[in-house]
Amino acid sequence: MGEEPEQMEERVVEFRKILEDYSAEAFCVGGQVPLRKKFSKIVCWPAVAEVAAKSPATEGRSSPWVINLLECTEKVLAGLQSAGSPSPFGRGSEKVFDERVRKAVEFPAERMASQFVPVFNAEFCSRIQRLLGGRSFFLQPHKLNVYGEGAHFAKHKDTIRDPRMVASVVVCCPTSFEGGVLSLVDNRGIQIDFDWSQSALTPGNNPDRGSADAGGADRVMNWACFFCDVDHEVSPVTKGTRLTLTYDVCIDSTDSERGDSGSGGVVKAEVEQDSKAQKRLAESLGFLSGSRLKRRRGVEEQKSEVEQKSEVEQGKGNEVASQIASKVESRSEEQLLTLLDKLNGAHRYGYYPAHDYAFGATDTWTGERDWESQLKGVDLQLHRALMKRGWVAKLFALYAELDLYGPAIHFNVGLDPEDPVSMEDAIDSEELETLRSITELRMINTPQRDPSAIYVYSFWYGSTGNEPFEGHDSYYARTVLVFSKSPITNDRDHTTL
Repeated sequence: MGEEPEQMEERVVEFRKILEDYSAEAFCVGGQVPLRKKFSKIVCWPAVAEVAAKSPATEGRSSPWVINLLECTEKVLAGLQSAGSPSPFGRGSEKVFDERVRKAVEFPAERMASQFVPVFNAEFCSRIQRLLGGRSFFLQPHKLNVYGEGAHFAKHKDTIRDPRMVASVVVCCPTSFEGGVLSLVDNRGIQIDFDWSQSALTPGNNPDRGSADAGGADRVMNWACFFCDVDHEVSPVTKGTRLTLTYDVCIDSTDSERGDSGSGGVVKAEVEQDSKAQKRLAESLGFLSGSRLKRRRGVEEQKSEVEQKSEVEQGKGNEVASQIASKVESRSEEQLLTLLDKLNGAHRYGYYPAHDYAFGATDTWTGERDWESQLKGVDLQLHRALMKRGWVAKLFALYAELDLYGPAIHFNVGLDPEDPVSMEDAIDSEELETLRSITELRMINTPQRDPSAIYVYSFWYGSTGNEPFEGHDSYYARTVLVFSKSPITNDRDHTTL
C-alpha cells in the first residue's frame, strides 16, 4: 500500500525538520592551537624565477628562508612576499592569474616545510573529527599563503585534488594585520566569518596562551575547517601581512568506520625537497618531511604541566557542548529511523543533498561506492540511517535543466564557461538513454536552492576553484541521493509511480 499525496507531503515536512535538527548540519568549525617555541619555524624555498629576479627584498638569495613565527618582522614578511610565486586560481581546467579575483603570493607544499603540525593538538583533532561524523582523517599540506596589503581572494569553492578530500583547513599565523576576513557561506545562505586580525595577537582573547618561559605558548595559531564545497572568500587585507597554512582534509579510507574508537585524526606530512642539501637542512631544523604521522586517542605526546592544565580548563566547556550535541543527534536519528520505516520500500525516493559533490564521486547504475568516506554533514547522517534500515542508496548527478538524473555523462562542448550550446544539444542520444526522469522519484525534501540556478556556467557548476580542475570528474555537480528497498537500476520497465 503506497503513500497518498497528502501523506507524502506530511512526511516531507517531517524529514525537513529532522534533517535541520542534526548538529552535523554545521559546515565549519574553528579554534586555536598554541604555538610553542620549538615548533615555531617554517622553511621556504624561492622559485627559480623569483631567485633570478634578484629582488632587493630577497637580496638575490637562493638559499631557503627560515621564518620564526614568533619573530616575524616587517622586513622578513616583505622578503617572503618577494620570494613567493603569484597565486593563481582555477577557472575550469585553466590556470588563471587575475588580481581582480585573487591577489596573493604562495609557496606550494613542495617548496615549504613546517615544524608546526596542528594534528598534534587533541582539541584540533576532536573538533574536526566531530565535523566529519566521527571519521578518521589525514591532512595533506597544500600551501603557505602570503596576503600583503591589498591582497584578497574572491568567492570560490576549493578544488577537489584527491578523491578522499572532503574539507579544507586554514591555519592563520600570528602576524599583525587588519582585514583579511575569511567568510564562509553554505547552501542555505548562512554566513560565518573568521576574523583573525585582532585575536591573533591579543592575549585576552587567547584562552590557549601560556608563558613561553614556562614552556607554554607565546602565541596561538587560529584555524578554521570547512567542507570544501562551501563558498568562501578572503576580504582585502588593509594593513600588515596575513600568513596562512592550508591543508586538504582527506578521509582515511583504511579506518573510516563510524564509531571507531581506536583512532583519532591522522596527518600526512609530505614535503618533497628539491635536493639532498635542502632535505638535510629541513631535517636539521627538526622539520617534518616525507612521513605519515598518525595520532591515536589515548596516545598523547608529552606536555608541560602548564599546557596540560590549560587544555583541561579549555576542555570543560567543549565537553558539555559535545554531550548536548550528541543527545540532539541521537534523538534526530531515532526520529529519522522511525520515519524511514513508514516509507514504502517498493518505491524509489530522492533526497536533495545539503552539500555539493564532484562528478567523479557520483554513482553508475551498476557500480558501488564507499559512501562512508565520501558524504558530508547531514548527507552522511541520512545515508547511515538508510543503511541501518536496509535501504539501497546511490548518489547520481542531477541535470536540472532537463529534469533528468543518472550517472556522470560527457558534454559535447569545450570547457569554456560561456559556451552557448544548450545542455540538451550537448548530450549524445546514446548517453541520454542512461538518464531517467526526476519525476519518477518521490522527493523527501526540497532543494535548499533552485537546482537550475546553481549552474553558474552553462555546464560546469562551481568551476572557479583555488586550483584548475583536472578533468570532468573534478567539477562540482548538482546531485540527488536515490534510495529504495529494491535494486536501483536503469531498467526501463521499472516504475515507482
